[in-house]
Amino acid sequence: SEEKNLKQMEKQRSQGKALAVKVTPGKVKMENKMHTEQNEKAEEKRLAIMMMKKKEKYLYDKIMFGKKRKVREANKLAAKRKVHDDTTKAEKKKKAKKQ
Repeated sequence: SEEKNLKQMEKQRSQGKALAVKVTPGKVKMENKMHTEQNEKAEEKRLAIMMMKKKEKYLYDKIMFGKKRKVREANKLAAKRKVHDDTTKAEKKKKAKKQ
């Protein structure tokens, strides 16, 4: 349907007729300033990493991997702690009900 419409408009233009094109009012798009700022910072960081020398980049990757690993391990331990706390709480409630 879109191709037919384009072909029809092309025929009208080749015949010298004015095209029946309508102008519609645009809508204002609200930009989230914090979101755009974060995107810009991320882009700058990515470009800075791209500009690093090979040795520096390798070292940077190692450092970032270590940081991410520490965070991952901390989250894992926090999840374990939560499960443990929940189970001990449930056991305490059972003991309290029996007595």
